[in-house]
Amino acid sequence: MAAFEFKPVSVYSPDELEKVGNALIYLSQHTEKPSKTKVLKLLYLLDEFSVKLRGFPMFGLTYKVWQLGPVCEEVFIDLSNSPTLLKDYVVVEYDEKGLSTVKPKRHFDDGEFSDHDMQLMEQVAKTYRRSTAKTLVNITHRESSLWYRVAKAKGLLELFEKGATNNSEFTIDFKDLVAGDELKSQVYEHYLETMETHRALRS
Repeated sequence: MAAFEFKPVSVYSPDELEKVGNALIYLSQHTEKPSKTKVLKLLYLLDEFSVKLRGFPMFGLTYKVWQLGPVCEEVFIDLSNSPTLLKDYVVVEYDEKGLSTVKPKRHFDDGEFSDHDMQLMEQVAKTYRRSTAKTLVNITHRESSLWYRVAKAKGLLELFEKGATNNSEFTIDFKDLVAGDELKSQVYEHYLETMETHRALRS
């Protein structure tokens, strides 16, 4: 994959980036071999599990259906270069084999996290502490996963398998996770409306 050269402009608020940054600090401190791909997958799983449990995501990041996706493109770009949006939180170092390690730049701050957020993050870090990035990719690519459903519906599976492309502009829609639960569906719709309003006011 070609390196990204441009500086990202964030659609997320400082508080949202604070939460993502501290989550990366926590994950880098509480999991083994926290590579860039591994922490990106754990961020996604935190949002997915949060929607399943509570009806709304922990971070509210947008995830695109890439070959190794789902991936938040903005965080991916930031961690692929010298972090800019997240420069106060983590640094990505590479060994002689080109393998990445995400390392914290400061102490973890739980100020943006609820008690439920912390419980979920602790559980995810514990569950996947020793999991490799490849294992996490396989988990997010299961046939029952949102990634697989979109990739199949949009004809991406064969393209990914052949190496014809490694990314797309298609995104994950978490509402499918709560489609059978009226209450959680309402919570999720309310969340989307609130976030849309907040981001419109910032633009």
